[in-house]
Amino acid sequence: MIYRISRLYLFKRIIARLLVYLNDLDIIHRILKTFSVHLGDVEGIFHFLNVEREVENILYINDVIIPSGVTCYLDIGGNYGQFSGEVRMDNGSKHIFEPNTNLISHIEEYSPGANIYPKAVVPKVGNYTYVENTSNSGANHVVLAGGDSKLIEAIDVKSVVTDLSLKNEKLVLIKIDVEGIEPALIESFHDQLKGRNNAIYAFECLSKENYKHVKSILFNYSFKEVRFRYQGKEDRNWGSIRDIVKVLIKGSDELLINDITSSVNRNFYSLIYCFPNE
Repeated sequence: MIYRISRLYLFKRIIARLLVYLNDLDIIHRILKTFSVHLGDVEGIFHFLNVEREVENILYINDVIIPSGVTCYLDIGGNYGQFSGEVRMDNGSKHIFEPNTNLISHIEEYSPGANIYPKAVVPKVGNYTYVENTSNSGANHVVLAGGDSKLIEAIDVKSVVTDLSLKNEKLVLIKIDVEGIEPALIESFHDQLKGRNNAIYAFECLSKENYKHVKSILFNYSFKEVRFRYQGKEDRNWGSIRDIVKVLIKGSDELLINDITSSVNRNFYSLIYCFPNE
């Protein structure tokens, strides 16, 4: 499948890419501090910076997956809600689960109209807590609690399926980004929905082991990855400035959907899409 993207959109991508570089160098924050500008005044810019990095996935979801008949969208691990805020569910429901209560106000801002749940989705009933990744405060993950661990709000997959009546939905898109326990959640969802076979899974793949685990569970599924053709040699979702400039000059970009059912050649994928075979 190939999708043509306008020059105006590509120009926006170039601007966003430049801003990403400036942001990484802390230049933007220094300028704002110099002129006493509050960060909230340019919230839209930083929102665009974050979403720009996931643009090909958002395009694929909105232009290919949702129109195929999706009636319900679940985001397990919503983070700030920027990604799901760009997912268009005009004729269906949108549900976002995020156990970090400090992020709920951001989700409400970025994903207006969504059903938001300040709790973790877990494979089975139990007591759960956070383990914080100190190198990336947004990459906390959920584990079974032990000792005097501080408990978090959690709901098991079976209850999610029952409470949201997922078995009655025509097609459910379940996006899972939970820093490593994706296979366990997919296994639980698949066990609950296997009689209906009405789920498409999109999960962040952090390792080949995770991929192999999911593949063994979803043996009757096909797996696909979405990437722009013009990405350059850097293994990044959004490509290099040089490649984006070449695309701007050419006037088109190509969105590729690669079938990776039979093999996986690296440890990290932004998102892998799992489709039930007809």
